[in-house]
Amino acid sequence: MSFFAWGLGACYLSLRLRAEVKNLGPFVCLLAFLVMLTAAFVSRAPAAEIPDSLRSLWLPAHASLSLLAYDCFALGAVGGLMYLLQERNIKRKHFGILYSRLPDLETLDRLSLHCLSVGFPLLTLGMITGSLWAWRAFGSYWRWNATEVWTLAVWLIYAALFHQRLTVGWRGRRAAWFAIGALALALFAFWGVTAFFSGYHGNFS
Repeated sequence: MSFFAWGLGACYLSLRLRAEVKNLGPFVCLLAFLVMLTAAFVSRAPAAEIPDSLRSLWLPAHASLSLLAYDCFALGAVGGLMYLLQERNIKRKHFGILYSRLPDLETLDRLSLHCLSVGFPLLTLGMITGSLWAWRAFGSYWRWNATEVWTLAVWLIYAALFHQRLTVGWRGRRAAWFAIGALALALFAFWGVTAFFSGYHGNFS
């Protein structure tokens, strides 16, 4: 979770090098703070020692790529949340402080698409390196572990969103809600599944 929060900041800073999105930083800082706050209160029981059979350079590559992908998706979801807030201000004609502090809808929509365009390839690479790690450790690329199945579902959902945005032209409110919902499913696949289901993903987290 600490790495996730760190990666969130790193992804935000890399985005700032490309284009500045007005007042995106406070939203990102709030999300990173909530993640770190959660990490401070989770169980401090020592993690199980990783067996030698699972030790491989594919492990840090798989974990890092997957977490950075979720960081990009988180930034996209933050952009979606800001989009919904700004759209609500416009529809209700509330042109106050919040309206002036938020970017325009076009900028926020481009932000979400950019984060999706970066995060989806990273997630794909994370799954590939995870398969190579499993092959080296167990002799098979896919073991139908609960986390693997849920991650595949997340990949399919983001693939559908990516396809709809590029080919059908999904924009606006629908894309914003989809980005937020997909992130919630992704976070459940990453943390929730390992908490409720046994397997090598959860045993060494």
